[in-house]
Amino acid sequence: MLKEYSVGYLKIDGSFSQNLLNNNESQAIMKNIIEVTRRNDVKTIAKSVENANTLALLWNLGIDAVQGYFLQKPADTMQFDFDLNN
Repeated sequence: MLKEYSVGYLKIDGSFSQNLLNNNESQAIMKNIIEVTRRNDVKTIAKSVENANTLALLWNLGIDAVQGYFLQKPADTMQFDFDLNN
């Protein structure tokens, strides 16, 4: 389907990200999705990334981009000041 519809990005449902750390099956599915998308030159986006451990695991699996509360709550603009002292 990726080739047939000329997909540039694939956004992966947040249910995989939310249970990723404790669910080997979700990790295997995520890894397989990333392998298929890479072979087809499609970028992947993981939704619902809510903590640093999930983000690290996703980067190690090869995800291209993430969305979720770990980075920022929904807003009109991106906050680039990640200084924890503010």
